[in-house]
Amino acid sequence: MDRRKYIAELVERTGIQFDQDDPIFAVVMLNQLILEEQKSELETLVEQLSSTGKAINGEVVKQAQTLWDTKTRQLNAEAAELKMALLREHSHLQKGAREAVTQAVNDAVVNLTSSMTDNNRSNWTATIVGGLVGGLVVALVSFLMQ
Repeated sequence: MDRRKYIAELVERTGIQFDQDDPIFAVVMLNQLILEEQKSELETLVEQLSSTGKAINGEVVKQAQTLWDTKTRQLNAEAAELKMALLREHSHLQKGAREAVTQAVNDAVVNLTSSMTDNNRSNWTATIVGGLVGGLVVALVSFLMQ
C-alpha cells in the first residue's frame, strides 16, 4: 500500500494533514486484512458452488439421459406391439381373402360343371330326338313306298 499516494489524495480532498505513521493507517490496514480474508473465503465459496453446480448439472444430464433411454425403450416396445397387431390383422384379412377367393373359384367350377352337364344332356336329348325323328321319317317313307 502506497501511503504517500493516499495521504496526498486525502490532503487534496479534505485539507487535513496526515503523515505515514498516523494511527488511521492501522485502521485502514486492519480493514484491508479483513477484506482479503473475506475475499479468500468468498473465492472458496465460489469454487464450491461451481463444483456443486457442475455435479448437479452432470446429475441432471445423467437423469435426462436415463429418462430418454427409458422412454425410447417404451416407445420401441409399443411400436413392436403395434407391428405385431398389424401383422396379426393382416394375416387375418389375408386368410379371409384367400378363403373368399377359394370359395368363388369353387362356385365357378360348380357352375361350369353344372352348365357342362346341362349342355351334355341337351346334346344327348337332341341326338335321341333327332334319331327318333329320323327313324320315324324312314319308317313313314318305307311305309308309304310299299
